Amino acid sequence: MGRPCILGALLIDESRTPRTPDVRNSCDRKCRLQQVPVSKTMALFLEFLTQQWMLTTALLAAIVMLFLHEARKAGPSLTPQQAINEVNSQNGIFVDLRDVAEFRKGHIVDAINIPALKLPERMSELEKYKDRPIVLVCKMGQQSGTASKQLKAANYTTVYKMTGGMMEWANLQLPTVN
Repeated sequence: MGRPCILGALLIDESRTPRTPDVRNSCDRKCRLQQVPVSKTMALFLEFLTQQWMLTTALLAAIVMLFLHEARKAGPSLTPQQAINEVNSQNGIFVDLRDVAEFRKGHIVDAINIPALKLPERMSELEKYKDRPIVLVCKMGQQSGTASKQLKAANYTTVYKMTGGMMEWANLQLPTVN
């Protein structure tokens, strides 16, 4: 018959092909690949988990701790609606971290554009907003975490990231200006 591969997802039928001693050329062989049933794949996966439960638990704990650590360092996140409420009620500002070309295509009303790469140089522009809420906005919500860490390190008191960035803002059909 054949032997299951490491992940158990494919079955290699070696009876139809000649053996080659060179492992590097094994990919060039004309092997017939057949799908292993999902139930067998799941059984192999569950068997691995039960046999290696300590490694699996350690991996999951490390992943959870990494996510929690990164989330705490970057500060709290707000949805677009929460960000609007925070800015309006506390007289805060939106800081758009996208580059100038994207900012000109459309941005939040009264947002300040400071590209993420230039934030350390231009942080002095935000000095007058140090005690007010600052909501960081980027394209998809990925770069705002790093910028939030930089502002927290510079003793800005209330810094938020907007989840989803301008993509989420556009999906909710909230107003933008050019």
